[in-house]
Amino acid sequence: MRRRLLVSTLAVVVVAVVALAVPLAVLAARQVHTDFAVRLQQQADGVAVAVGERLEDHEPIAPSRLAALAPGRRVTVVARGGLSYVAGPDLDGDTKQATAAAETVTVTVTASTHDEDERVSAVIAVVGMLVAISAFVAVGMTLVQANRLAAPMIALARQARMLGEGHFDTEAGQFGLPEADDVSRVLAGSGRRIGELVDRQRQFARDAAHQLRSPLTAIGLRLEEIATADVPEQVRDDAESALAQVDRLATVVTVLLARARGDASRPRPVQVGELLDELDRHWGPIADRRGRALVIMRPAGSAAATTTTSGKPASGSTALVGLVGLANRDHLGQALAVLLENAVRHGAGTIRIRTVQDGTDVRIEVGDEGAGIPEERVPSLFIRGLGAARQDAEGAGIGLFLARALVEADGGRLELTRRSPPVFAVSIPAVSAPVR
Repeated sequence: MRRRLLVSTLAVVVVAVVALAVPLAVLAARQVHTDFAVRLQQQADGVAVAVGERLEDHEPIAPSRLAALAPGRRVTVVARGGLSYVAGPDLDGDTKQATAAAETVTVTVTASTHDEDERVSAVIAVVGMLVAISAFVAVGMTLVQANRLAAPMIALARQARMLGEGHFDTEAGQFGLPEADDVSRVLAGSGRRIGELVDRQRQFARDAAHQLRSPLTAIGLRLEEIATADVPEQVRDDAESALAQVDRLATVVTVLLARARGDASRPRPVQVGELLDELDRHWGPIADRRGRALVIMRPAGSAAATTTTSGKPASGSTALVGLVGLANRDHLGQALAVLLENAVRHGAGTIRIRTVQDGTDVRIEVGDEGAGIPEERVPSLFIRGLGAARQDAEGAGIGLFLARALVEADGGRLELTRRSPPVFAVSIPAVSAPVR
């Protein structure tokens, strides 16, 4: 802002110089030339009168007397009868003449233009000095005004930045500028209203979490009792699967509560392989019961390049190690769980998870062999309430919206990279080269 004001003021000064100073300098130079010619003519007239009087009185004409009448000039006198007198120094360079005639004499006074040129240069120098002083004063006043105008803008930007950082109790400033004062009051009032809304939202989230945790805990305890009781194996497996779902729901509640409070943990290095193995152990059996297969495709050249299918490592495989990304582990796990749930519920064929390091990112791709996403649904796929993953999807269509929100909260991306068969890709910043 200061720079713009300074540049604009200097531009105005330049225009003023061109519009005023240049014509003023031209007029001043012309006035110097006119004054010089007038003085030269006056000297010629004075010499003619003095010489004419002396000739009428029959007094001699001395060259020294002529030189004294026009100092520094070359004086030529032509009297009646053909007599002529010359006095004064020889002149070099450009000259100007003035001629005066009396009854008995004609006088010519010649002067060098050196003095005239010096006076013109002096006048132009004075005009230039005035211009420089004006520019200096203008710049000084501009800097003062710029500081006066920039200070409120800086304060308003700081106030807006504090609101963006979650400090909603900012006070309105008084800057002496009505417009800036009004903006500051509006920001302070908006901050208070936003703070009240956020506080109510956080209180609701805390109350909702409390109301959900108690029945979830009771359900979890009951499922644990069933899983450890003397019941048929199928019942025990179903109880353990339901218990895993309860644990996942409790984690979802915790994550969403943390996000509502604004105190979600910061992104940390995550061993992608370990997280995918956990998801495989949970979703592999679910895919099995639906006659589907879950395949994790290992990074080429890693210690775990074999695949894990349906929750069980292939012969000789180890945990998927190597790739390390920067993310909130709970957020990333929930986002991937949404993609796997959509693939299980609405997809077909084998579900494949592939991990690669793409430059500075770790990319996790989840796809299946189903019909994919209808083309008309792609633009609204990640919009709350409109983004059901498949045409026959049920519910409010917020799964993919929340999944993307969780990923983007940690600086990652979730996008549809292929419509049919569908492939979703989660990209998170890579921490380092693969770790063995």
